[in-house]
Amino acid sequence: LCGGTHVGNIGQIGMVKIVSESSVAAGIRRIEAVTGQAAEALLWQEYRNLQEIKNLLKLKADEQAGPKIKELLDEKKVLDKQLQESRLSGLLNQLSATLASAEEIGGCRIMTEQLDGLGGDELRQAAVALREQASCVAGLLCSVTDGKVFLVGFASDEAVKSKKLNAGKLVKEAAACVKGGGGGKPELATAGGKYPDGIGKAIETFVASVKSALA
Repeated sequence: LCGGTHVGNIGQIGMVKIVSESSVAAGIRRIEAVTGQAAEALLWQEYRNLQEIKNLLKLKADEQAGPKIKELLDEKKVLDKQLQESRLSGLLNQLSATLASAEEIGGCRIMTEQLDGLGGDELRQAAVALREQASCVAGLLCSVTDGKVFLVGFASDEAVKSKKLNAGKLVKEAAACVKGGGGGKPELATAGGKYPDGIGKAIETFVASVKSALA
């Protein structure tokens, strides 16, 4: 073990505190450490940080912070899940109303909706639910989040079997308008893009393609 600096005896090094360890190549590990007064200062800083955490958690002197932190993280996971379910429920109520008033051609509804701020997973969950709410429906859900475009297309079983609609192909065509790509199954497909200004054109392309297939 050599740090490039040599000392007369080990006592000159004093306390050693390892701060990180990593692999730099096959069979070679990199260890970073501080020594002497710097090591003592780091330990004191870690101690103060731990005491601050324990004070925030209102822990007694002999209580460990780890179990309490784990408990809080577990609670956060539950609350995050409940929040997501609540958001999805509200979203579905909104989309159900949109679906009910959607244009209908040849007995098949055509639905599109832009929902900025939502991620691909949320759009997908909504699409899965919506395709079960009408006997024949084809739809496209869009979103711009952090400059990224998300597209999710869906088609009900009847739309796929009787009307020969294919969400995978429809979404792929729409994705080209947002300088992206994607695809999937005839029932459900996803795509991404990097050109938010093209969403309007993507929706127009999707609707035109569905109408052409239904004609």
